[in-house]
Amino acid sequence: MNKLILISKAIFFLATFVCFGQNPIDRVLPADDYFYNPTINTSNQMAFPDGNNTTSALQAMIDNLSSSGGGVLTINAGTYTLEQIHMKTGVHIRVHPDVVFKSVPRNALFRAGYTNNFAHVNNWSFQSTNGQKFTFDFSDLQPTEDIRAFQLGNTSNFKLSDFLVLDNFTKFNAISSGAVGGTPARFPTNGIIENLDIKKAHYGYGLTQNQVAQNMLFRNLSGGKEVLLYVWNLGLVVWQICMLQTKHQF
Repeated sequence: MNKLILISKAIFFLATFVCFGQNPIDRVLPADDYFYNPTINTSNQMAFPDGNNTTSALQAMIDNLSSSGGGVLTINAGTYTLEQIHMKTGVHIRVHPDVVFKSVPRNALFRAGYTNNFAHVNNWSFQSTNGQKFTFDFSDLQPTEDIRAFQLGNTSNFKLSDFLVLDNFTKFNAISSGAVGGTPARFPTNGIIENLDIKKAHYGYGLTQNQVAQNMLFRNLSGGKEVLLYVWNLGLVVWQICMLQTKHQF
């Protein structure tokens, strides 16, 4: 039996319990496909870079794969300084563990569910080619500057895994989940966030913050003294959030 913390239709005070509670509830963990059940078009594959390592080239590959029924995009070893990239439906990105992503200050390097008036993005993933962690290196940024690795909006059926974030106490967390659009608001649902590590995160932001989300699994999160998982909602509803095996390194 796995140890997990489960929130079902929780409001703020229960969300706070997830961040700071000491006694997880004994529950049988649902199968992973309860949270993330992808359809991957393995017959449609591309590799980055293909003679051009710019942001526009990477975005064009993602857009082309999505518009042609989805597929797999492999990012080969290298250091890439990118502007903002938007994930698209059906695109599953596999990153070589020797990849390093860098950026200048911005709200997020990668986003899902923000373009085209917050159009829904589903059935996507961003993970390592072999389970070993690749790197987001934000260590050159100043503590007053803004950056996230991922910002999640109107998105569902996704997986984020297998990376290390090298921070410098910058503003914002490495991954955020929040409500977007008008009424009713749209927000992340059905996803797995796992096998992540962060160094020198701002203590007020940490690894991941979730203002609103539904049916999410957080597993194998690690870091220093930072908060690894914030679940808070300022009055919004958080539905069924599971957390497994978080680890602080003091």
